[in-house]
Amino acid sequence: MSDISIETDPRRIAAKQLRAYSIKEKQLDIYDTMYSFSEAEVMSGVFIVLPSGFAAMEEQFVKKKYPGSARPQVIISNDDTTLNFCFDFQDLDDGSSNDRMQKYKAVILKANPTYEFLENGYFTLDAFKGNESMSETKRVEVDDKNDGAETGNDVSTDNGAQNEESCITYYSYISIGYVEEIYNIAFFTDVDSQELWGWFNCPKRVGDAWKPLVLEMIQTIRIKNQAIHNSKGVD
Repeated sequence: MSDISIETDPRRIAAKQLRAYSIKEKQLDIYDTMYSFSEAEVMSGVFIVLPSGFAAMEEQFVKKKYPGSARPQVIISNDDTTLNFCFDFQDLDDGSSNDRMQKYKAVILKANPTYEFLENGYFTLDAFKGNESMSETKRVEVDDKNDGAETGNDVSTDNGAQNEESCITYYSYISIGYVEEIYNIAFFTDVDSQELWGWFNCPKRVGDAWKPLVLEMIQTIRIKNQAIHNSKGVD
């Protein structure tokens, strides 16, 4: 495969839809930085394709970017910590994935009423909980402005309902950072009696370029056998 360059003109990025670039390409040039992608074991038994060269964030930056004791267990970032992936296991709440997502969003808005929520939805995964790489996925977006109705084609579920054992639910929003606005994608799925959580964040100004790539990365998550919930993650 040949190298691919992503449009860096903010006016063209902001214009209609950004082309769906793929992590399957040999390399991607995103804002003058070359990225390749490979599978990483982020927690014991939990695998996902991430940008190669990303590493565990240094403790001095962790304390600054994620103050408080309730920070994610695993934080993986690029060299300047502007692109971050976080992973954690949390107690499993009651209710469907859609109900829980609405609850989590309500908690965020109550604490941060200026945050702007964007889209949400879920991926159904054929080979999610096995040892094989995932085969086929289906992405469904849910429109909050239409009473939770799904959008898109070939939808066979009703009002956001999905198989809790074989899907990953996600939502995106804009938050306020120390210097600029931040684009966030949060995603979660059930693993035994716990939830596996993941987050991605980056400056809002580059969010349009990273959004399709991160949504593609989420679809590569696989859990091999029993994931160890107290893992320290990558080195």
